[in-house]
Amino acid sequence: MRERFLQIYTAVLADILDARGKHEQTLPPSIRPLRLGTRLAGLAYTVSGRPAQPDSYDVALRKVLTMLGDVPAGQVAVYSCGQEV
Repeated sequence: MRERFLQIYTAVLADILDARGKHEQTLPPSIRPLRLGTRLAGLAYTVSGRPAQPDSYDVALRKVLTMLGDVPAGQVAVYSCGQEV
């Protein structure tokens, strides 16, 4: 499925979602890729988080790396941070 979606122009996919009543399913234009021309497609792997005061930087980093390692291959991590960035 990922390969099929990579072939679709982003605006076409957004139009299809709109036609199916799935509005506001795309990221705002202010979010830009780190490198021009980068494309991303895959099933969403949702992650919910919140700000926390970790015991130490090392503990926090290990938790983040473990979480990133849990994202299945071919899926895209999508984070909900409770409006905290």
